[in-house]
This record gives sequence, structure tokens and C-alpha cells, in this order.
Amino acid sequence: AKEKKGRITLEPFSTVSGLDAVAQGTADIAGSARGKYLKRPEEAGINFVPVALDAAVMITYPKNPVQSITLKQLFDIYYGRITNWTPLGGEPKDINLYGIAAPLDGVEFSVRDLVYRNGDQRVAIPRLYLNTTKLEEGIAIDPAGLGLSTLASIHENKGVKPLAIEGVAATPATVADGTYPLYITLYLAAKVDSPKQAAIDRFIAFLGT
Repeated sequence: AKEKKGRITLEPFSTVSGLDAVAQGTADIAGSARGKYLKRPEEAGINFVPVALDAAVMITYPKNPVQSITLKQLFDIYYGRITNWTPLGGEPKDINLYGIAAPLDGVEFSVRDLVYRNGDQRVAIPRLYLNTTKLEEGIAIDPAGLGLSTLASIHENKGVKPLAIEGVAATPATVADGTYPLYITLYLAAKVDSPKQAAIDRFIAFLGT
């Protein structure tokens, strides 16, 4: 905007709502933490361009003593096989597991694809929120809370604590070198036949600066 190259109106909500807005022509571009889902006809005419890497992070209450969990433990937590903090090295209390309510949420989809090799895997999550912002607000006041967000979202949020995975903390460096197990690709999505393709191309170029 300062360089008078365009103006962006940002409306954060959920992955599917953003992609549907693009498909319907009410939005020009959408951000997504997953690629195209071939089973959704609404996404058939959308082009997904990879623009960045991020880390999916399991977050908990800041004073929770647990520092790290394994991929196997994460597998079992989402399946409802581990329901207490004790096997993870925490206090003997039930895990309050949080997730995103919207179907095919980008971050949830990408993590389930990494953990289960199926992004649409059904899991046991009793507490559902509209998006990661609302989820983080819930975790921040729940000493037994556990949920999923991204490094980009929580890196300045002192109200939640990210857990290491397999002993590796999520940082830009561990995402870049691939040592952090739950790194995900972020995409910019736009209609294949968008009348604003030239402006979209300029914005994608801007993201690389």
C-alpha cells in the first residue's frame, strides 16, 4: 500500500471458508496450510501455490511441566488412547484436547496427513474451536489443555507453551533443515481463471521478498 501497488483487505476465518470464497469469486486469494483436497469439487478450479514453510506445534498451558512428546504419543492422543498427562511426564490429570471445528482445516489436515498418512483421518477431539486464534485463547486459561497451532501464530504468544516433538523444538532453523518432524507447507490459493491474475502474481512475488 505504501508503494501504491495495491491494497489488501484481510478477513481471517477458516481454511475451507477462505477457499470457498475464492471459488465463489468473493475473495481473490486465500491462505491455506494444506494443498488441494481432490475430493472437494469446490477446489477443482483453484490453483495452490506453495509460498512458505511453517511448523505445526502442539501447545499447552505455560506452567505445564511436559516439555516434549513423541509422534507415537501424538498418534495415541488423537486416537483417544492416551487421555491423561501422566504417561507424558505430566501431572495426573486428564488431557483436555482442543481442535478446530471447521472440516478440513489446513493445519489439522496437514498434521493428520503426517501422523496418519490421511489428512481427513477421524480423531477424538472433544473441544472444538473456530480457528487457531480462539483455540490459543482456550489453551491459555486451561492448565490441562493441549491443542494444535503454528509457530507463525504463537511465536510471540506468551500465554501458551509449544511442546518439542521427538525432543526437537520448532524454530525457523529446524523447519528449514527438516529436523522438526511436523513442518508444513503454506499455500496461496486463487482461481485458475482469476481476472486479477496479474495482481495475484505481483503479490506472490512480494511474498518472496
